[in-house]
Amino acid sequence: MLLVEVRQLKSQYGERMAVLEELTKQNLEVANRMNQAMAVLERQLAKQSESLERPVSSMSTRVENVSNDFRNLRAAVEAINTRLSRVQQDVEDIKSHLMTLPPPSFEGDETASAVADPSSASTLFDAALGDFHRGNYELSKVQFKDYLRDYGRSLRAVEAQYYLGAIAYSEQDYLGATRNFDLVLERYQVASITPDAQYKKAMSLMKLNRLDEAGAELQSLVERFPNSTVTPNAEAQLEELRGFNQKPSPTRQSSLTN
Repeated sequence: MLLVEVRQLKSQYGERMAVLEELTKQNLEVANRMNQAMAVLERQLAKQSESLERPVSSMSTRVENVSNDFRNLRAAVEAINTRLSRVQQDVEDIKSHLMTLPPPSFEGDETASAVADPSSASTLFDAALGDFHRGNYELSKVQFKDYLRDYGRSLRAVEAQYYLGAIAYSEQDYLGATRNFDLVLERYQVASITPDAQYKKAMSLMKLNRLDEAGAELQSLVERFPNSTVTPNAEAQLEELRGFNQKPSPTRQSSLTN
């Protein structure tokens, strides 16, 4: 009986060992498949990592280039600002220089006085301008002449001279208007009012039927002041003048200067 039990135990042990061996074999196969799967996954991850590294590297290069461009742009802007500051300083120097220039002479007066009282100068100019706009040309003319005599160094002297020409033009004294506008052009070459004075001079010459001289003034205005507000009018008048091959009749001459 003991031998029988021993044989049964051996048989059961053998069966269990066989089962364990089969399970071990299956586990080994599963482990091998997992290792293979891991190897495939590792290769795929390596490829994806390589494919991502190139765009990231390219993007980093682009970002660095943009940063360099921005730094260069900032440096250029700073250089421009520096140049603008120098130009502004030059302009201020020019203004200061112009302010110190000796005054021009008016109406034969060679000893025009400096502006002793700016408030008085402003009062006199405003009064003359007010009378001009109200049509009190005689009184305005006297006041503007007084202003030029007493305040020849004033920055508004060019305006006073211009308004004397405008008064003469309004009174149909075209010869006097031409002379006054000539004074503006001769004495105030840098004044902003110069284009208007030259245009009005041309109009006065046209009223005097001196068409060749008027055309020369208009042509000069267009060439010297292409961006002036009166330049389009000057160009139109010049084109109309060129359309007259012969001396126009008084009726047509009037249409030119209206």
